[in-house]
Amino acid sequence: ALKDTSLPAILNITEKSRRMNEMAQIYGMKDVHIPPEEILVLNTENEIVKNLAKNKDSDLSKTVARQLYLLAVLNQRPFTAEELNRFLEDSYGILGKIQ
Repeated sequence: ALKDTSLPAILNITEKSRRMNEMAQIYGMKDVHIPPEEILVLNTENEIVKNLAKNKDSDLSKTVARQLYLLAVLNQRPFTAEELNRFLEDSYGILGKIQ
């Protein structure tokens, strides 16, 4: 569990991955992109995560889980075009379910 229970998830980039990308930039290897090794950490004390665990088979839960991942990604780096499109599509879908 994370100290801040309001935060549902964070995305950690491994030290090795971060350093490899830094070295590539330092040595002028701008065309070389090493995909980062990402670790999604879920906060088991967060209410959203608790509800997802209870309802893991519903379509809405799968969409919310993907949103949590994408929000954690957005906290680390800019979205790719594909991630942005997925995020917007899911966001509008979730908002459309509000009655």
